[in-house]
Amino acid sequence: MLPLLFFFIQLLMFVFCYLNVLRWCHFFSYLSSSYTKLMLCCVITKIRLEYMWQNDLINELALNWKKIK
Repeated sequence: MLPLLFFFIQLLMFVFCYLNVLRWCHFFSYLSSSYTKLMLCCVITKIRLEYMWQNDLINELALNWKKIK
């Protein structure tokens, strides 16, 4: 489930970056300015999810180490 979520987040980031590249075109100028903010939110969310996942993994390893010891 989690890898699928990361895939969709990366897909959204790709689409928003593509719209940001097309900023010079007047048709996409409004979209790119709006989607740039959304892209930044997606990046921050992805970083938070990665951080939470790594913390969960570290906590699980610490618990397993305590059980073995």
